[in-house]
Amino acid sequence: MVICEHKSNTISCPAGHLIKIASANYGRTSKGTCRSSSNRDTNCKASKSLSIVKSFCDGNNACSLEATNSVFGDPCVGTYKYLTVVYNCYKSGCGDDPADIVFILDSSSSVRTKNFKKMLNFVKSLVDEFVIGPTNTKVAVLTFNSRVYNQFHLNKYTTKEMLQLAIDGIKYRRGWTHTYKAIKFAREESFQIANGAREKSTKVAIIVTDGKSQFASNTVREAKMLREQNVIIFSIGIGNKIKMAELKSMASDPDSSHVFTVDSFDGLKTIKDSLAKKACEVHGGWSTWSSSGQCSKSCGGGTMTQKRKCNNPEPKNGGQNCIGSSTKTLACNTHNCPDLCTCRASGDPHYKTFDGQWIHFQGICKYLLTELINAYDPCWFSVSVKNENRGNKRVSFTRSVDVQLKKTRIRLRKNGQVEVDGVHVYLPYTEKGVFEIKRSGRNVIVETSCGAIISWDGRSVVTVSIPGQFKNKLRGICGDCNGKKDDYKTKNGNDVSKRKDRFNLIGESWRVPDDSGFRECTPPEGPENCSPVLLKEAKAACQVINSKFSECTKHDPDLAEEFFDNCLYDYCAYVGKVSKDELEKVVCNAVEGFAEFCKEKGITPRWRRKNFCPLPCGKYQEYDHAASGCPATCINPDAPKTCRLPKTETCVCKRGYILSDDKCIKEIHCGCSRNGTYYPLNTRVTTCKDDEGEVLYCKRRGRKAVLLVRKLCTGNSVCKAINQRHQCVCKDGYTKKGSSCKPIGYCLIKKDSSICGVTLYGICFYESSSNEGCKYSVRTYKTHRSVPLVDPIITINGKGYQLQNNIVKDCVTITKKGISVVIQEQGCPSSCQREIILNR
Repeated sequence: MVICEHKSNTISCPAGHLIKIASANYGRTSKGTCRSSSNRDTNCKASKSLSIVKSFCDGNNACSLEATNSVFGDPCVGTYKYLTVVYNCYKSGCGDDPADIVFILDSSSSVRTKNFKKMLNFVKSLVDEFVIGPTNTKVAVLTFNSRVYNQFHLNKYTTKEMLQLAIDGIKYRRGWTHTYKAIKFAREESFQIANGAREKSTKVAIIVTDGKSQFASNTVREAKMLREQNVIIFSIGIGNKIKMAELKSMASDPDSSHVFTVDSFDGLKTIKDSLAKKACEVHGGWSTWSSSGQCSKSCGGGTMTQKRKCNNPEPKNGGQNCIGSSTKTLACNTHNCPDLCTCRASGDPHYKTFDGQWIHFQGICKYLLTELINAYDPCWFSVSVKNENRGNKRVSFTRSVDVQLKKTRIRLRKNGQVEVDGVHVYLPYTEKGVFEIKRSGRNVIVETSCGAIISWDGRSVVTVSIPGQFKNKLRGICGDCNGKKDDYKTKNGNDVSKRKDRFNLIGESWRVPDDSGFRECTPPEGPENCSPVLLKEAKAACQVINSKFSECTKHDPDLAEEFFDNCLYDYCAYVGKVSKDELEKVVCNAVEGFAEFCKEKGITPRWRRKNFCPLPCGKYQEYDHAASGCPATCINPDAPKTCRLPKTETCVCKRGYILSDDKCIKEIHCGCSRNGTYYPLNTRVTTCKDDEGEVLYCKRRGRKAVLLVRKLCTGNSVCKAINQRHQCVCKDGYTKKGSSCKPIGYCLIKKDSSICGVTLYGICFYESSSNEGCKYSVRTYKTHRSVPLVDPIITINGKGYQLQNNIVKDCVTITKKGISVVIQEQGCPSSCQREIILNR
């Protein structure tokens, strides 16, 4: 570019590129350029032309230049001059993409003041290569010796000029070379969002040192932890005292791009350009493999295709593209298909037994779905359901599901709420070797160690799947899983298959005691007949089963027809008795039952619409008709990657959020876990897994969630669940006395007291009043006033005795007389009782 004297022009580069001035001269070296009669001197140059132009243009996307003596001076008076500029446009170090760069500078005693100044000049020259700004590159500087000195954080300076001035003001301090402390500070402070770091920025640390560090193993460890936070580390060694192995252990891979060495501090300027480019050179990285591929089989060995993108990060600034394939085929669901018996209750409700028969039963009491007949079987379990009316007393829906194991009762309530032994728990919840409770889509799943799986969607669909080893060992509404269509029997074994009221007879025969707290329990009235007009309406409303689920109906046309008929049944039972919105919910519940069946076949059509059965989602959630059956949770963020459950429709957490129990939160706010059980942050939980029980409190400590644990019960108390709370109760034979548990009938006699009487049963304790040569105690226990004593316990001068008839010692005689104990003291002080009778 040539600019004639008294003229101006602008240099500019494409977006994302910066100006680099190669040469500049203000003066005249040719007669033919900017012709004028005043061109006597053709060999004149302003001495500071290059530095002046560089100060205007280098590192900027555009700059304006004016060819005047007032800017450059007059190198040749009386000659018409011009400005010649040669420049290049280069890809900016980090372009318009955000980068957070932290300089970690050695300020140990070996550096010396003069060299430290050269190091600062080197940093300034690097900063000059970057586009500094709140949305571009941010810079922080640390210096270190045996301490760390934070010069400024990433959010301190937002312009290049301010940065340069701040760097000039950094002071040199002597000390040891504790490099690890500075790296730790960068990890824990400098690269934190609170101090200006950005979530999606390229993060770079540049370590400059002139020797090996003290505590080298700590340095290696801290550098590794920093790299694990996706920080790119460059290490620069100066002089002949450096340790190359240490530089390499700190730097990111490959060493050839991230390790620099120079012979002296003056040599730093020779690596500036190379480092400036590499500091923001971003190589492409693969995203995680997608979890959206559908396995071709649910068991027995299938295949699925997964995809990934080269956007984590995208290659930038001359960085390399991703290496490898963007797709792969994997084997999936390689486990053998289990021989399962499955029973399902859906709609209002319709029970499909283990052997495939339908029972349409509308009772609103509590009923036994299934249980193992042999109560002594270590795998024994029981599943019962509590039903309720919803606006129509002729039909019912499932209200809650109870799963009873040997020592534990699990209650699944509406909307995904769960209780274990009457106390609310957070999910996932695990009792190792016994059972696990987790979420899968809209369902809460209980899986026992013996393979029983109970699923409840919190609304209307209950599914129980039992391993084949329990065939013909079951009873309940779900039948016995014997492979025969003979489930129309009552609890007593009576065949009612020919009776019109067979469904009511079967259902009512399996009624069980109701402890649900909602004890309304009236006999079902049964539905009314559906008129031809209403039946036509019902078919139109339920047609979604045959249309949206057409692919699924091909797998089992008979079952699809049964679900369609169930939908008609429910519609006719409710039409005219509830509002239009409530009637739609009835149809939705029926369709959801069929959707559960289709899900097991790997088919999840998009059947919901905004104006038909919409699924409301909570805060930070969105609807997904084919989500992973294993949501990413605080306790297992990678659960979708290894999920073996079928796809399901549900509300999933939005991008950037993760599931904490039943809520979506930022991962940084996740709580604690222990042995597969989750505890949200700032929650206090009590457990009674043993007699002592525990109190667990999850709290934030620094950047980590920490679970604090202490015993709940001590002394003569045990932990029990009472009124939905874990509490300490006194053991049998003990009663509450203040904050502790004392034996029932407990009394302590000292000094002048002579009688310890109990009305029915309990413990009496007598302790001698003398501490001089005759120290004894007597403890008696009886179970009833008229029952003989049970082994009184005697202690005399620290030695224990068992009282058979009497014990005679120098200071005391203790005699057992019927149901009493008589104590006679010899030679005791006058204040003592001569004779004491216990349990008179």
